Amino acid sequence: WTVLEGGGASTGANLEISSMVRVRANSGTGGEAMLKVDHVELKGSSSVGIELTDSATFTAGSNALTITGSASEPIRMNAWALTNLPSGNYAGNAVDYLVINPYERLGVAGLAAEVVMHKRNVPYRIGTFGSSDLVLTLGAPTGTALTKLRIEAGVTVAFNKDSGVYIASVSDAASAELIIEGTATEPVTLTSALTPTLAGDWRGIMFGAPPGPSTLLSYVVFEYSGSTNTQTNGFSCGTPPAPGPAKGGIMGA
Repeated sequence: WTVLEGGGASTGANLEISSMVRVRANSGTGGEAMLKVDHVELKGSSSVGIELTDSATFTAGSNALTITGSASEPIRMNAWALTNLPSGNYAGNAVDYLVINPYERLGVAGLAAEVVMHKRNVPYRIGTFGSSDLVLTLGAPTGTALTKLRIEAGVTVAFNKDSGVYIASVSDAASAELIIEGTATEPVTLTSALTPTLAGDWRGIMFGAPPGPSTLLSYVVFEYSGSTNTQTNGFSCGTPPAPGPAKGGIMGA
């Protein structure tokens, strides 16, 4: 039951530390619950409303968060923060996206984890600070513990230029599973964050190994994917180099 109004830094400050509320945790931990909100309202930030950096997340039970009037996005966060992202209102800002910074890998060795992207009243965006060519990587770099990213019905995810989702592998086995649970009435939409939008704006979903048994794409709309910048140009597994980059919205290694 708190209102914060008129904070943030708009000039002479690093954009990464200019938000009205900024919470930083250790990186590579699989998420650290650092911030509980209950009926909190942020108004008129001169930059971002809230930033959750490295592995910082909201605590379970956080709810009723309203962020309006920000000069940039309402929230920037790492992907671990998705599950406990409170219900509330995130519309009415200069950039009405819930922004995910893909720098933090969604996967830690030895940790089996499931992260849920809930439907909120504005879309998500992969990529921050105007970045491009940053892919959200799912899965630990070593070990057998699986990471699961579950996307609920009705969610829209927009991608920066040449961004996408990469499901990593360990010893030729997927170390993550992507579960997209759209419905006929509420499909999940994966689209471009660029203006204007063009075919090939972002890459798509890339599997580094055969998909795991829980992998599911149900009622999903792909828009403007198929970027030729897949970092596979000339790559091969002991065969003559490929003549050009792989294309298409869904690619298998």
